[in-house]
Amino acid sequence: MHSQPATGVHASGSKIADTLESVEEPSFAIVPCWSIGYRSPMPHADVNGQRIYFEDTGGDGPPVILAHGFLMDHEMFVHQVAALRDRYRVITWDERGFGLTDYDGEPFSYWDSAADCLGLLDHPGIDRAVVGGMSQGGFLSLRVALTAPARVRALILLDTQAGVDDPDVAPSYWQMN
Repeated sequence: MHSQPATGVHASGSKIADTLESVEEPSFAIVPCWSIGYRSPMPHADVNGQRIYFEDTGGDGPPVILAHGFLMDHEMFVHQVAALRDRYRVITWDERGFGLTDYDGEPFSYWDSAADCLGLLDHPGIDRAVVGGMSQGGFLSLRVALTAPARVRALILLDTQAGVDDPDVAPSYWQMN
């Protein structure tokens, strides 16, 4: 059976591509990230003593860097990348301890993650960017703005907060070790 791409179900260029089998039943196929325009399939940057995985659409548009939520990785933004890539340079990355980033096992804070984000902007020579994140990614994005406000063109904050977590919730995070 030969699969043909379907039309209009997922964002154009998405990693999840609908396909139709010859019997017209939908199925899903994963396609490599470079098919939606990332510069290379496995880029890493050495930042703050860490080997950080990132994907960069390149281009001349205003840069946008997106940080994922807890227990997620750069792939959570695949649809946003597909939607924004024609007008913006979009960088997604895996924070320490997640995804394809090499993790040294040492403790770190959201401030360290904010420094990693700024280091990722330094890597390709980006002076100023829209900085965004979901949940944990929002925590570190806020810290990027506090640490280097002149480098933040705008903030995108998704399902996040600026305060401290409820102390009753903390033990549930510790159980995830």
